[in-house]
Amino acid sequence: MKKLLAITAAAAVMAMAGTAMAATADLQVNATVSQVCTMTGGALNFGELDPTNPVAVSKNSESVTVTCTNGTSYTITSNDGINASGTQKRLASGSNYIPYAITLPSTASGTGAAQSVTITGTIAASAYTTSPAGTYADTVVLTVSP
Repeated sequence: MKKLLAITAAAAVMAMAGTAMAATADLQVNATVSQVCTMTGGALNFGELDPTNPVAVSKNSESVTVTCTNGTSYTITSNDGINASGTQKRLASGSNYIPYAITLPSTASGTGAAQSVTITGTIAASAYTTSPAGTYADTVVLTVSP
């Protein structure tokens, strides 16, 4: 009986020694979604201008897209182009110029998906009545800011 009692006591001590006490702790998990925007440029093609029958020309851009974080308000700005005279944007063909203007969209809000953006360009009829034949071009840098 003593032997049985000793074996039972030893088994109880071993069982207690193998039992671990559980503890808990909180793990704080965080993330921040940034307010960011990206933009791809496109083209604004005025087409052919006929100086013998000048008319004002207004065209819309193609393939300009903005992607901003959902709910982020954004604004698009532009520089004056590489052929500007002061703040006047100008198409150039060699040393010949045709002034033009662009209208940028007002402030908008991002959806998280790519959004098509329309930029309207205008050339006054009187802007090219004395322009020599040629291909006229300019490059304008667009900037999107959240």
